[in-house]
Amino acid sequence: MNIEADILFNDYGDIEFVNGNVLTIKNKLDILRQNATDRIKTNFGDYKLNKNIGANIQSFIGKSTQESLLLQIKESIIKSLTFDNFLERDNVQCVAIETSPGKIFIKTEIYTSILGYSFTTMSINSIFNTTNGILNVYK
Repeated sequence: MNIEADILFNDYGDIEFVNGNVLTIKNKLDILRQNATDRIKTNFGDYKLNKNIGANIQSFIGKSTQESLLLQIKESIIKSLTFDNFLERDNVQCVAIETSPGKIFIKTEIYTSILGYSFTTMSINSIFNTTNGILNVYK
């Protein structure tokens, strides 16, 4: 990832403004976290210019939580972060665990040397409800 600056989005995907000015971020770890979080939250087709971006987690609404579903969620998140070489496959780990009926905790870890001097581990935690489709992603 070679992005030097990005527009700052809030947890709902809206552009952040202060005093009428668009906020930007320049910290490379913050840019990486924002882009990775966005890919996890996004469904196929949300981006008109690249309809394949996203983990498409909403496609799992209504499915019974079995080991195969947990594996599909994990694979979908990893693919969303690596399919276009946004991140290298060896640098992404993901686990999905059912914490209660219909609720799945998802932990995604990204290993990066984006700062240039050592590897850093970044965690992105999510909770997905297979009944109502709510996906909360915590930065």
